Amino acid sequence: MQRPTIMKTAAILAFVFGIPLLLAPNMLMAVYRSTELNLPGVYQAMLHGACLLALGAMNWMAAREPFAVARPVVVGTLVLMVLGSLVALLRQLAGLAPPAAWLNVGIYLVLAGAYARMLLAGAGEAAPELRST
Repeated sequence: MQRPTIMKTAAILAFVFGIPLLLAPNMLMAVYRSTELNLPGVYQAMLHGACLLALGAMNWMAAREPFAVARPVVVGTLVLMVLGSLVALLRQLAGLAPPAAWLNVGIYLVLAGAYARMLLAGAGEAAPELRST
């Protein structure tokens, strides 16, 4: 799969999860058949939703740029996907998340692999020439 496609897919997923986390986190928890969040949990979920929307915007915009320009977004997204997959997997294995949250584990792992491959493939790309203004 091409880098722009991966980055735009990640952006769409970030929007799909970010909007409900920002606007109605307990409605998303209900979809997962999870317990309702308390006030601090709602606050943290809303902040996470805002971060996902920012990540989605960065991935969407960086998707059409040369790799040298998009590299910081790729690295940042890879870090999030690796750490997110670890957190999601550990929570699932400890029985602290509902069964539907295995979807999160899958999304994080697939995107972590895609971004790792993207970073390795992009390492050989030539940097664009600097323009003088």
